[in-house]
Amino acid sequence: MLKLSRLLMISIFTIFTLAALIPYVNGYGCDFNYTEEFDEYDMVGNCKNGILQTHIIYHNNQFSYYKKFLWIKYANKVLLINISSKLPQEVILKSFNDFDVRYSQYRHNENLYAFYLIREARSGETIFISNEPVNAMYIFDLTGKLSYF
Repeated sequence: MLKLSRLLMISIFTIFTLAALIPYVNGYGCDFNYTEEFDEYDMVGNCKNGILQTHIIYHNNQFSYYKKFLWIKYANKVLLINISSKLPQEVILKSFNDFDVRYSQYRHNENLYAFYLIREARSGETIFISNEPVNAMYIFDLTGKLSYF
């Protein structure tokens, strides 16, 4: 009886461990590029081997910065964990109307993660919808694949 109990516990632990690793492994299969233009800024980036790199370029002051995320994907959900950022200087951020919010976010690096639901648009574009850490919706025309499966 003790052996059966031990085997059952090991099996449950193994199943939970594998289930937790699947999104990391699946995200490692990302291989896409994107470019998107918005009113205030442009985003250019790529995802390769589970790392999403984004370059954000603002129109009003030629200011730009980089972010790098760990890309974790499970089904139609993706979790981005901030690995590194080349953060803007305070003097550049003062050119924005919402300076206080932006400066607080960048100074305290509050954007440590982002969680998105992924939907396919009729035109073949990919829609990313989030309410954590802030409400956001991005529509990208991606070239490549989001994950292994």
